[in-house]
Amino acid sequence: MPNARFDPNNWQNQDLVQSIRRLAAIRGRGLIDPFEVFATQRRLFHALYYAGTEDPVGHPNGAGYDLLASVFADVLQAADTVPPVPTRLIPAHGAEGIPATSAVEVSVRDFGSAIDPDSVMLLIDGLPAPEPGVGDDGRWLLWRFSPAAPLDGVVTLSLRAADAEGNVTDRAVGRFVVEGAVLPRGDIDRDGRVDGRDLVFLGLAFGAGPTSRRFDADADLDGSGQVDGEDLAILAANFGASV
Repeated sequence: MPNARFDPNNWQNQDLVQSIRRLAAIRGRGLIDPFEVFATQRRLFHALYYAGTEDPVGHPNGAGYDLLASVFADVLQAADTVPPVPTRLIPAHGAEGIPATSAVEVSVRDFGSAIDPDSVMLLIDGLPAPEPGVGDDGRWLLWRFSPAAPLDGVVTLSLRAADAEGNVTDRAVGRFVVEGAVLPRGDIDRDGRVDGRDLVFLGLAFGAGPTSRRFDADADLDGSGQVDGEDLAILAANFGASV
């Protein structure tokens, strides 16, 4: 491929990572989870990835490889530095056309210490979900329920959970689009509204074409193969629009 922007929103990557986590849990293996560690870094690509134009794929820089090595070293030395992580989301992150009456399933596991039950909360568009089931070893949580009211628009799943070592997850872990919802043009991150985050994504890809590492097909709003002023005009015309 000419660049690494095949899955810019990490929908397929996240699904693959969750499958690897489930496999590790089923086989009772330790898990080295660079996806979780890298995905939660601030200014990830600015600080931890090589910026040279001769590397269209985009590999880590020296600091990035140091972090990657530390992720391996922590697990090999039995240091717990990673918080509880999702192992399954149903509907999947990035899914579209989900029926409004669909059940929700979220499975979470900590591969180090036990999860602190008092720290746990799952929010569905800001509303708390029912209490989860807890595994016998205290390292596994499962929510499986049907929301009290039909789902609508773009639904965000947010998780807060801490383990006994003080590692904390507190962020959106999934987002899906309910059947019948029409996303406004310019909603690059597909969260149901055109806002400053979308402008940032377009700005990061501005001027890039398919052979550039910065190219983001989701930011190419007119499908011209180039992120340019026409795409900016579309976003500006729809700024503030929502599902």
